[in-house]
Amino acid sequence: MKIDKEKFFRDFTLSICSSLHIEVAMVNTLKILSEYFPVDEMFLTVYDFENTTFKIIAKATRDSGVLLNQVHPLPPDGLRRIRQIDRTSATILNSAQKDSILKSILADRPHADLSCLLIPLTIDAHIIGSCQIYSSEKKCYTKEHVELMSIVNQPFCIAVSNALEHINLFQLKNKLNEENTKLKRELNSTTNTKVIGASNGLKEVYEMVQLVAPLNSPVLILGDTGTGKEVIANAIYQASSRSQGPFVKVNCGAIPDTLIDSELFGHEKGAFTGALSKKIGRFERANMGTIFLDEIGELPLEAQVRLLRVIQEKEIERVGGSSPIPIDIRIICATNRNLSEMVENGTFREDLFFRINVFPIMIPPLRQRTEDIPLLIDHCICKKSAEMGLKHLPKIREKDIAVLKKYSWPGNVRELQNIIERALILCKGDTLQFHNILPQLYEEVLPEEAEFFHAKPQTVNTLDETMRVSIINALKQTRGRISGPSGAAALLGINASTLRNRMIKLGIENIYR
Repeated sequence: MKIDKEKFFRDFTLSICSSLHIEVAMVNTLKILSEYFPVDEMFLTVYDFENTTFKIIAKATRDSGVLLNQVHPLPPDGLRRIRQIDRTSATILNSAQKDSILKSILADRPHADLSCLLIPLTIDAHIIGSCQIYSSEKKCYTKEHVELMSIVNQPFCIAVSNALEHINLFQLKNKLNEENTKLKRELNSTTNTKVIGASNGLKEVYEMVQLVAPLNSPVLILGDTGTGKEVIANAIYQASSRSQGPFVKVNCGAIPDTLIDSELFGHEKGAFTGALSKKIGRFERANMGTIFLDEIGELPLEAQVRLLRVIQEKEIERVGGSSPIPIDIRIICATNRNLSEMVENGTFREDLFFRINVFPIMIPPLRQRTEDIPLLIDHCICKKSAEMGLKHLPKIREKDIAVLKKYSWPGNVRELQNIIERALILCKGDTLQFHNILPQLYEEVLPEEAEFFHAKPQTVNTLDETMRVSIINALKQTRGRISGPSGAAALLGINASTLRNRMIKLGIENIYR
């Protein structure tokens, strides 16, 4: 019977390219081949010459296919045969068991004497593996069969190469997912231990966290600057059902007014001058997760209107976009400002306040939970020592802890962290010293130590006077700039809104503006 080679080429190419799942494509191909010559099953093998191994990727019959990924050592004589094989044409092997590689492939059938048609797989003149077609009929393959397979050798190699790339990408994706899950578990276990004081001064706060975390209700975290509002927000996220989703943090006070919409909701390409490509906003990135809006009291009224719509409609619209994008997120807000007063003053929308104030959590300042100070000190010493690469943890005296507990801590936990870090930098022995960092406190609480450390009595300014001088000096250095990386607030290590409030309280005018 005369074979229509063009039809064979077309049918074979369509079948081997029918699926990126190579075992499926092999089954479809076997059905086509069975119309032209005897065939019972097909194996796909790739070679690893560097490690002298070969891998059985898949096998198929006319009824089913399966991925194997079985690795076997490459026999020395098999390596020689591969180097000698014709890379452009199929090879007939009337007894598969006489070939060391094929014998390994057919190890579960040691007594089966099968005929084999061996098709080399070459890419850019390099042999990467082979495909073996087996039949139980003895000496059934002929030169005509070799010629037929030679016709389809190139598309066969390309299709198999693409399928192998697909397998590699699939395996890489699974590996990345596993590593991502592992990292999230490690992050969760690490983050959950950072709520220092959960059983002491923050006990009530932590109980509220446990109550609201499993829900999707909005949470408003209130408290002075530096009390740890972000830590509490993170604890809510970690204990929620959305902990496997994204957690996007936004500092509303750090975004310029002109960029708020673009940062929060994203923009389309060409939406404005400089929008050279599409940008995904923070809300869209937080989809199926949680968004944390820190310093929400700093949002201008125009942005508050748009935020209210997002909360109500549960959809956003990119700047320059024409269609709404649905989102599923949980909102956690935080502020150190009195939003109720801002509502009365008309600087914060009442309807937005009611939307975000579903479950308020007030974090007490550090001066109201002094029992947490020893735990926080230990935590700060361990954390900062590790960051500074110190081999030995310095000690702290009990009398120093007692003195630090007497301090009012206007900067709360953040100020405590800064004091500990400064003491670690200045530490010359194995014990931390604080008399040169908070001298006025030691003179009030431990006058005998003040006399020891100071040869002559020194005049001590009040905290307000000291703060006033520091703020004025910072304003001079920054030429009146308050916010931003090079502003006075950054220089003083406090939030820009906190600096403005203290300037009002101390009657400081910004003469550079």
